[in-house]
Amino acid sequence: MAKKYKGVIKFISTPRKKWAIVKEYKDTDQGAEYAYVTSTIAAAATRVATLTSTVAPNASEQFTTFSGSVYNIRLTVDAEGPFNIDVTGNAGVTTTQHIDSIIERINAAFTGNPASKIGSGINARIKITGAVSSYTGTVVIAAGTTNSCLAIFGAGGTDNGVTAECFNLTTNKHVKITVDGVGPTEINLEGSTPARTTITEILAKINAVFVGSASKIGSGDAARIEVKGSLTSGSGGVSIIAGTTTNALTTVFNSVALTGTPAATYEALPVGYRSVQADFSAKSKGDVIQYNYIYGNKITII
Repeated sequence: MAKKYKGVIKFISTPRKKWAIVKEYKDTDQGAEYAYVTSTIAAAATRVATLTSTVAPNASEQFTTFSGSVYNIRLTVDAEGPFNIDVTGNAGVTTTQHIDSIIERINAAFTGNPASKIGSGINARIKITGAVSSYTGTVVIAAGTTNSCLAIFGAGGTDNGVTAECFNLTTNKHVKITVDGVGPTEINLEGSTPARTTITEILAKINAVFVGSASKIGSGDAARIEVKGSLTSGSGGVSIIAGTTTNALTTVFNSVALTGTPAATYEALPVGYRSVQADFSAKSKGDVIQYNYIYGNKITII
């Protein structure tokens, strides 16, 4: 019966290279690794809700379109609102308003001063920023229920804060996974809020099909998903490829398919030196070699 060894060549005979002195390391079959793959795509970074106006004031940073029927904006910031806010302060009597005055009146309606100015001149814009970096953090800009001045902001909109470790799976939701020869199985990774599907939800979807195979490594914005098999040889292996219905591979895992196979490992425990007689014509001092030793009768370099 052959025994497998791993070693580093310390000396090779010359000129025919028929034998070598090898520093030998013990083989440990029990050290074999299961197949696994790890995602490389970063989850969404933690952030608060934010919306920014898209309409330019004049060069003096003024809006000149207010009137007795154009002065209200409707805003929600996190748990406050929605509020109808008269951004002129006098129901549109003053038809020209500086952007700074509009920002002051918005901030007067909220705690925390959510409105600020970015840019200057005709590039000045009104930015509304929440304070909650989770799904409950919300900024909503909408037309006033009466006498709307939404036109100075552009289109209305809604934005939510984001907790780290989530992905937007609104459109692309599916991947196909094979673990230890079972599959490929198409899995819908979509969470309860598709646009903010958490890693925890994704792990649950995978583990519902391949029990105990998926886990999280790292945390926060650096969190990654690992899918691992349970066989160290034979049909052991893991692959994740694009789904057929939709393709979430590049959203959650990687730009290309991921494949992992079992890998044999050796413990770094030298067991001595051996004089090895074999064909070393293609080898040099310092090379790492693996070889089978059959009770002194024959050595085969692997």
